[in-house]
Amino acid sequence: MKMTRVRHFLVLILVNGALLTPSLAQDHPWDISAGYSGIATHGGANGIQIAIAEQLKSHIGGEFEWNYYSNSSSGFFSLPSGNEYLYMGGPKFTFHPIFLHALFGGITANDSHSQTGFAMALGGGVDVRITSHLSVRPSIDYLLTHINITQNNARAGVGLTYTFGGRTAQEQANANRKPTATVTRLGVAVAQHTAPDGLEIVDVTPKSLADLSSLRVGDLITSIDGAPQLLLLSSLRVSPG
Repeated sequence: MKMTRVRHFLVLILVNGALLTPSLAQDHPWDISAGYSGIATHGGANGIQIAIAEQLKSHIGGEFEWNYYSNSSSGFFSLPSGNEYLYMGGPKFTFHPIFLHALFGGITANDSHSQTGFAMALGGGVDVRITSHLSVRPSIDYLLTHINITQNNARAGVGLTYTFGGRTAQEQANANRKPTATVTRLGVAVAQHTAPDGLEIVDVTPKSLADLSSLRVGDLITSIDGAPQLLLLSSLRVSPG
């Protein structure tokens, strides 16, 4: 049974390796998250969840996650008690701050003996920024597992997410644009934007007032205290870019 679990795990690593192709030298951001995860089943199951994802294009990426759950009541995966491991991977779609994913893989349940089966999670969550790299991530999924019988459950979790690596395609495009002006006291560089009219943030200085206020590259400033777009530059007291 131990070799079977190892074989299943290696297959999942190889499959997800195709999705999460290493490209740290390229301009693809990564994120790692870890935190609490719970399954709403008979008696409940509590555990931990660890996930890693790479954003391959502006909204599309790949994700792999590993979960451990402990259950002491009957009805969970049709086993009387024991520990369960889930390992799944699949596509991830990001529309900041919301993300959606469809994960497929396996489950290993350990009680008096070990059993393996199929697992699938469909859902998503939201990244609530704390800093430019750190976010709080609540999530919820529909979880399907099959060991002996099919189980349909809801899964929810919350944890911390750390983002690193390259920029998104939109951030890279913004970075290549020449700033119209720099707002030194806020720590941002802006460029003129039309349709809608405003000032688009093309760079944010780390640990600046803008960064601590969760302003992001790509955000659009359309007014300040009701001032129209034509008065924004003078209102911000900017320096020419």
